[in-house]
Amino acid sequence: MSEGSKRFIRGFTYVLGSNLTGLLANSVLIFGLPFVLTTEEYGYWQLYQFFSLYLGYVTFGITDGVLLRYAGSLRRDLRAGSISSQFWILGLLVTPMLGLIAYISSQFETDSVNEVLLWAAALGSMLFIPRTLVTSSAQAANELSRFAMLNSIDRVLACVFTVGLIALGVRELYWLVLADLGAKLIALAVSVVVERSLVFSRWPSFKGVVSETCANVRAGSMVLVANLSVILVPGVARFVVEQYWSIEEFGMVSLAFNVSNMLLVVVMSLSITVFPALRRLDRRRYPTLFEAARSVITPVLFAILLLFYVVAAAVDWLIPDYGPAVLFLSILFPAFVYEARLRVLASNFLKAIRRERTLMWINIASVAAIVPLSWLGASVFHSIELTLATVLLVTAIRCAVSEAVLTRIIGGRWLSWAVIDASMVCVFLVTTIWLPLPLGMLGYGLVCAGYWLGVHRRFADGAAALRSAM
Repeated sequence: MSEGSKRFIRGFTYVLGSNLTGLLANSVLIFGLPFVLTTEEYGYWQLYQFFSLYLGYVTFGITDGVLLRYAGSLRRDLRAGSISSQFWILGLLVTPMLGLIAYISSQFETDSVNEVLLWAAALGSMLFIPRTLVTSSAQAANELSRFAMLNSIDRVLACVFTVGLIALGVRELYWLVLADLGAKLIALAVSVVVERSLVFSRWPSFKGVVSETCANVRAGSMVLVANLSVILVPGVARFVVEQYWSIEEFGMVSLAFNVSNMLLVVVMSLSITVFPALRRLDRRRYPTLFEAARSVITPVLFAILLLFYVVAAAVDWLIPDYGPAVLFLSILFPAFVYEARLRVLASNFLKAIRRERTLMWINIASVAAIVPLSWLGASVFHSIELTLATVLLVTAIRCAVSEAVLTRIIGGRWLSWAVIDASMVCVFLVTTIWLPLPLGMLGYGLVCAGYWLGVHRRFADGAAALRSAM
């Protein structure tokens, strides 16, 4: 095995280990809290996580700009003074902005609990966002072991603190929120200590700081908007559910979203590792590499969908009060296939060829589509299922459009894959929604086996091409 292959696999292993650790910690909270909280309290806890997710994107594009501009660099090529200035400026910018957003948003809240959770989420984001600049710098320099450690520490601490409180008999929601805030504070402190050579370096001139900040904002703002648009697609649907249905049903929908997102752990590990590596490759190899990666990843993703039946059985058995979440999950699970391929392939390739503006407009169009569609599902048809189905529909279209645009630029095919993908997703939906669980698993399993027989040669050729690229 070549040295390049070893470095790639080593980096992927570090990031995968980090994300699996975070996944385990999140799993304890996602599946454990329903046992100790009422459905209403669990809904509020999910609402706090919902607020935290979106407020964590108030970065002005600075962290994305650092990653985009320095990806593929060596550690010694990072300008420590410039990174240091961006860390502190980011903290100074986001603190008043988050306070303003929380204040304005709280004026529209009629639920006092929602208002408290909103302010708590804003405070947590003030602690979280500066740390993202440190982790982005480590990722850009391909220091994936350090990135992995700093990336997962807050989730692990939050899990430990929460489990400790529950063991002591604490069940109040606000104490669980404080545990999360304490974990973020400690994670920020650890990140500053570990990367003190970057955080406390001497700044360049005032003109240099302004120039660096503007360059990062210009480069990263489009990626920020593109990334934010990605999470707004499911976010809009969740917001509509929160507005039209009870906090209990919001909690069940959020549980389904969280379980679906857990599948993205391995995918995100691969995506984080792929982007710096892509920047080092000759662009002329992109068409072959894209075709090979798609041939390998897609069959694996459809095989992973079989996990739905295991998760559904576990939810029915362990937390029967959350039974409706199984139906929600059957609609959201296929969206994972499209989202996973988008994150690993289309998004990374478009950023590697510096078409982040194209990526941004595709994602903005997706948000523009999900708003009226989810509103129709809720206000006209009064159906949570239809509201969630819009997430799957929009994600599938976004994936097809992104790959169509990419292949038009670099060359390659996409239409035949899109038709096959849609057929497999339709089979999954039919077998999960209209058939009993064991029969549905048998039906989809047989179709999946036939699919693998049909693509196994292409899968083998793609795996060989990826080994060659490494």
